[in-house]
Amino acid sequence: MWDDRGSFMEAPTLRSVANIGMTIVAAVAAPVTGGASLIASIALNLVDDAAFAVLDVAAGYKGIEQAGLDFGKAALTTAATSAINVGFNGVGDFGGLMGMVTDTGIGGVVGKTVLSGLQSVTSTVVTSTINSFEIDGKGKLGFNSNAFTSSVKGGLTSTVGGMVNTFTAGTLNLGLEGFVGDVYKNGSKLSGFVGGLASQGVQYAMGGDFTMNILNTSMFGAKNGTGLFELRFGRDGFRAGIGMGGMDASFGTIASAIKGLEAWKVNAEIWGSDEAEASRYTSSLRTLYSSDEVTRAEYEAILAGKTNVVERGSVDYTESVMMNDGTKNIYLGSDALNDGNRFGLNVVFAHEAYRDGIVTDDNYLETREAVEGHIATAEKLIQIYGPDVLGEGYALEVALFNNAKETGEEILSLDELGMNDDSDYTTSLARILGISNAEASSSGDIRYKGSPWNVKKNTSSGGSVREIK
Repeated sequence: MWDDRGSFMEAPTLRSVANIGMTIVAAVAAPVTGGASLIASIALNLVDDAAFAVLDVAAGYKGIEQAGLDFGKAALTTAATSAINVGFNGVGDFGGLMGMVTDTGIGGVVGKTVLSGLQSVTSTVVTSTINSFEIDGKGKLGFNSNAFTSSVKGGLTSTVGGMVNTFTAGTLNLGLEGFVGDVYKNGSKLSGFVGGLASQGVQYAMGGDFTMNILNTSMFGAKNGTGLFELRFGRDGFRAGIGMGGMDASFGTIASAIKGLEAWKVNAEIWGSDEAEASRYTSSLRTLYSSDEVTRAEYEAILAGKTNVVERGSVDYTESVMMNDGTKNIYLGSDALNDGNRFGLNVVFAHEAYRDGIVTDDNYLETREAVEGHIATAEKLIQIYGPDVLGEGYALEVALFNNAKETGEEILSLDELGMNDDSDYTTSLARILGISNAEASSSGDIRYKGSPWNVKKNTSSGGSVREIK
């Protein structure tokens, strides 16, 4: 678009600007999920290629055969890379190969790293093959093996860099297990930023460029960001220009990454604590810190030794009790210890954060706050980690509570009913929720006995009765 000789600023071409524009349009216009979004994205990304093919022929820059081949290669490349992406990362309800990696520990990180490398290699080989076809001076279609070899070699550098990124960010994210809300999101941004730095460093060491993208459409509210301006540091010096490549180093990403240090400050507090709960319930403590003000106060109390956690597997319910010395004991019963879900115990801790351990005649009001509080925490966990990290009971809680908020029903306003024990509470709550044939716990203890909304099948009735625990 201008003469960039002698300048570090590379002039963009009309084609490159149009390509970025159509990429942004495709990202904004595509539906949230489903095969239609994939087809629409492919079509929109080819609009500029078709337009320039027509212009090239009309202006005499290319013959119709060459223009047709170039457009065909662009179409095949876009379709192939989209199909490969779907195969590895999934679309809609299809999880792809990545969805088959269920390990949430270092094994999962390694698995995803290997798959990301395999995806990159597959894309490199396929696109290199497509783009190595050309029309020679005699007008015959042929395959340029030298171009293919050169393209694959260049792609391998990018593959290694991508695998380093995936492994670094994934490993750091293991230290975020249990965090919710902005603490997790910012921590994840920091992981991605460090992963990007590691990736670009490896690519530079292998002879490539260290590339950062300092402008991103996410800065302007776009959900899926697209890079806009590259800074490239290479063996031949520094260059800059309009482009979508490189790691995201936009202002918003850097700001979020800096905020992400908060998560590691909390980790340092937990790992440096002398309290036994710190090492045994690390994930739950992270949830307590990041969920809300009440749960954060419980986090601080546990690390200060003012709240103690005692496992009592012989008893089937969990309760909080204020001791004579002013400390609070959370007695984890078998209901909590045997929950079996990834974050079930985290929700129990969130519930008990609202309990002061003192039994009064209006305990049902405290129970109301505790239920609302642990539902909010459960929803935050589901938003970050997905719907399968908690049992059906908690998932039902969240769904019912959100439905009540949408319809305006005061779902937990039980004070007018005069409820003051768990049996009445659960029976009335079940009726308000519209769960038929509900049976309440009959232990008679007025302290909390597990999630009041933890819906399960009553097997003694052949699975036809839904019981509120």
